[in-house]
Amino acid sequence: MSTFVFTLAWRQSSRFCHIRPIKHATSNVLSTKTSSVTGSIFEQIPKEELAPKTRPRLRDREFLPGSTGEGFPEFLAEPNDSFPVGMRVKTGDKSSLLELGANCMEYIKKNLANSQAILFRGLPAETAEDFLALTQGMRGKPLNYEGGATPRPKELKNSDIYFATTEPGAYTIELHNEMAYLKTFPRKVLFFCQKEPGESCGGETPLAKCSDIVSKLDPEVVKKFDVKGVMYVRYLPDKSRSDYMPWQHQFYTDDRKAAERGAQQQGYTVKWDDNGDMYLTYSAPAFLSHPVTGEKIWFNQITTHHCTYSKALPQYKDSDLPDEKYPHHTYYGDGSDIEPEVLQHIRAVSWSCATGFRWKKGSIFERIPKAELEPKTRPRLRDREFLPGSTGEGFPEFLAEPSDSFPHGVRVNTRDQSSISELGANCMKYIKENLTDSQAILFRGLPAETAGDFLALTQGMRGKPLNYEGGAGPRPKELKNSDIYFASAEPGTYTIELHNEMAYFKTFPKKIFLFCLKEPGESCGGETPLAKCSDIVSKLDPEVVKKFDVKGVMYVRYLPDKSRSDYMPWQHQFYTDDRKAAEIRAQQRGNLVRWDDNGDMYLTYTAPAFQPSNRRKNLVQPSNKLPLYLLESTATVQRF
Repeated sequence: MSTFVFTLAWRQSSRFCHIRPIKHATSNVLSTKTSSVTGSIFEQIPKEELAPKTRPRLRDREFLPGSTGEGFPEFLAEPNDSFPVGMRVKTGDKSSLLELGANCMEYIKKNLANSQAILFRGLPAETAEDFLALTQGMRGKPLNYEGGATPRPKELKNSDIYFATTEPGAYTIELHNEMAYLKTFPRKVLFFCQKEPGESCGGETPLAKCSDIVSKLDPEVVKKFDVKGVMYVRYLPDKSRSDYMPWQHQFYTDDRKAAERGAQQQGYTVKWDDNGDMYLTYSAPAFLSHPVTGEKIWFNQITTHHCTYSKALPQYKDSDLPDEKYPHHTYYGDGSDIEPEVLQHIRAVSWSCATGFRWKKGSIFERIPKAELEPKTRPRLRDREFLPGSTGEGFPEFLAEPSDSFPHGVRVNTRDQSSISELGANCMKYIKENLTDSQAILFRGLPAETAGDFLALTQGMRGKPLNYEGGAGPRPKELKNSDIYFASAEPGTYTIELHNEMAYFKTFPKKIFLFCLKEPGESCGGETPLAKCSDIVSKLDPEVVKKFDVKGVMYVRYLPDKSRSDYMPWQHQFYTDDRKAAEIRAQQRGNLVRWDDNGDMYLTYTAPAFQPSNRRKNLVQPSNKLPLYLLESTATVQRF
């Protein structure tokens, strides 16, 4: 998994500088209240969408200092309503990365006092170069990472885009304030996720409000650090003696004089030993005043810099090194040791204040929480007018709500109307990747408003369309010379039963796409019922299953001549007035055809009631298993 960082200087004009890998990227932040959404390109992300699927365990966590000690929380808390603030960017115009960066910075400035942790999701950025373009649009002055305290190589030469860290993914980086051990530290830190972590692979970024930490710390601990401050001590070996954070790597130079000068500019006292190893010392307050609110905030790396952090790592197991020989160490500002119980107290309090979110790489697709798919009121089924069987035994009272995985809803993060065909290709790619597990996928937020747009989407999918000639529902064409049809011309009060599409034919569709041109009004119905065939089979009486498996199904249909009825005459269903042509088309679909003296048409077709899934050969499902894809225009909101 790859994450990049960029930071803005605290005492200097805003500037970006680094990158933190997703696995452990952490930072302490200030307090959050509410965020004002300005402009139309941002919409707030529900907190449920930010939460990890499973809460990361903290207590007894390997390579996490203090996790076995007193007061340590068991799990990382989920995001709350205001921290972090998640914003989705509702534009996918990749040519405007600079403009998007400017818009993001405008939002940051307007919401900085209340929202110190802001997640922008849905940006059309895929590479480190894209991330650089975004930061350039923000017009901040970048801060380099010379003298930093973690291995952080540059991702792009001649820029201040860095990997967040190269530490192993199993390590957990403690909560800390970025570069608090230097005289000049970033005012803002920007992280970019290039490759998101896999399921159950970790990768959450813990965050905590500094004000929350201070409010829960023992007042005597706060008072002591307020009076004494913190002393940071660092040991950087020569690269000839160690390849773990040698001074040449941390100062990005092999010139000893240049490294010393860079360290002194950052406020360090520098000492060299005879082996060419570098020792740095810097004393700083444990608190500072917030530049906007004036609030006194906890700002330090007391625990992360302490040698007990390094001692928890496997490379230092059973090490008897003196404290000052570890990569970094902290004392009280007067040089006295920080008590072990104080370190444990700070760690336990900090992690109890922390929350975390799940990273997602830049993508045009975002999962929709199931709550957003639910109808406002559950449709009643029992005793429903025009619904066969609804008054009979065992009929459910209400239509069930969506589950976590069915249907599978994704939001499309682009409104670029010129790329509808490309969007269709992207949708089809997503469908193929998720076909096995997600037989029903809802795409929401597509920039499609008309049947012509829908046609363009399907053309981008490059599938071979199947016409509806001889279909069993009144389904007029919406567009001539295409295979775009109205779903049904039946009255809105009718309820169409659950069915497998065109299962009464020898040739039936492998995929079905439905498009909502106009959403139903509130309390007007219009929900699309869905069911998994495998669920139906598992609940059917085994004797019923056995009987249909042996005997199959015979479909018999009656299509009148249009001179005798305008309800599904054969001329409408086969889209022709030519009797011979209609008969040929019916026979091509496996039907036996018979005509009566009135010119009415009778069709008979016998088929199995079950068919093995083409993806899961061990599953037998009623008729054809059909994945269903629901496409919504940007105008649709709640229901299909």
